[in-house]
Amino acid sequence: MPNDIGSVPFREAYWADRAVNIDEQSDGSLVLTSGHLPGDPPSNLIEPFRKWADLHPDRVWLAERDDNGEWKKITYAEANARLNTIASALINRGLGLDGDRYGPLMILSGNSIEHALMSYGAILAGMPAVPVSRGYSLMSSDFAKLKYVFDLIEPKMIFVQSGRQFEKALQQLDLTGVDVVYYKDPPETINAIPFDELTSGNVGPAVNEASDRLNFDTVAKYLFTSGSTGMPKAVINTHRMMCVNSTMGKNLSTDPNPPPQVLLNWLPWNHTFGGNSVLNGITANGGSLYIDDGMPVPGAFDRTVRNLREVAPTAYSSVPVGIAMLTDELANDVALRRNFYSNLRTVGYGGAVLSQDVFELFQRTTIAVTGERISVASGYGATETAPGIMRVHWYTERMGLLGLPIPGCEIKLAPVGSKYEVRVRGDCVTPGYYKRPDLTEKAFDEDGFYCLGDAAKFVDPNDPSQGLVFD
Repeated sequence: MPNDIGSVPFREAYWADRAVNIDEQSDGSLVLTSGHLPGDPPSNLIEPFRKWADLHPDRVWLAERDDNGEWKKITYAEANARLNTIASALINRGLGLDGDRYGPLMILSGNSIEHALMSYGAILAGMPAVPVSRGYSLMSSDFAKLKYVFDLIEPKMIFVQSGRQFEKALQQLDLTGVDVVYYKDPPETINAIPFDELTSGNVGPAVNEASDRLNFDTVAKYLFTSGSTGMPKAVINTHRMMCVNSTMGKNLSTDPNPPPQVLLNWLPWNHTFGGNSVLNGITANGGSLYIDDGMPVPGAFDRTVRNLREVAPTAYSSVPVGIAMLTDELANDVALRRNFYSNLRTVGYGGAVLSQDVFELFQRTTIAVTGERISVASGYGATETAPGIMRVHWYTERMGLLGLPIPGCEIKLAPVGSKYEVRVRGDCVTPGYYKRPDLTEKAFDEDGFYCLGDAAKFVDPNDPSQGLVFD
């Protein structure tokens, strides 16, 4: 392996040139915008299914391991048909936007094909989807956060992958007027509807009527903040936020003929990174997502490695500890290296800063196998911003960058004492917190910018194109 990895060229990632505009305000604030235009968003979250089912009906949308360890797959054509059937069933039960039992769909279980179908089927019917952390149901002794979320959201339907696995949690809730749907293992003490019952009926004209009513201001999801310092807040996610965010960064790539995206990812869909950036992003852009049943913790990462021996991603993202664990495996696993690098263009990380030591070890391993470096980059955003508002879209050897504004976002650096606070305005920003106008009012400044509460500074004040870092 070469000692000077900086002399080794990067594999082509087709990054667009860096371009940032800066407008200095009278109060000393700096407003940053991208010099690139955002991509054209779909008109609602269901439109991509119609589009890709027509253009590429046999392309895999989602895949996951079944009970026998084989890949179970669903194509865009199959997904589009099932969404229509599910939405029709929900509307017939009075759960659609104009129904007499209208209310959100609450999802307690983790990532799965059925989870995704229920979520988008509800969205098509006009019901907000509310994915909730499994920890609230499976790792809690008092179920306090689960009860809080349930009482706040007032769902009319709850979906669980396994009825028995979530039965104890369901028993803590007043399910009067609430339908429970399960995919397998029916609960013994709770009346519940099998998932197949929602996918076996006929599709009536009400589904097209429901689709026609969807607009940018329709609420698509409520996503909860972590709740690490108190009870979680329900962040309103509209079609506008999610549609716009899924295509804002399209022009940060210059590839004239990009291949379909293929991802293997474990990030949970109750978080904005996994649910919006990964799941909704892959859907909007017609790619394929393989659901990783592993995660970067001892005893589970071996499943990720097994999956990466079979799935060749075009991009790979994880938390820094996941990148570190993968780097160790790549150094010793020939089959893993051969498959992992075959189509890979970029690696991304989030949640924390990737250490320079791990970055260099990853690059040395990559060079030894491919003779090239792979672009490793990060971005920045929040649950309230759907999520991405800044991104690193250039080759860099420095980890921990926030990046530059994604096209369509206005980033304000507002002076607070001796530092700059990061604030953002744009179509990807939430209108507020569900049933908490007090918190909503506090979250925005007088110009309508959402205040993230983080401090940032330029890497080089004389060259803003080098991006921002935390201060």
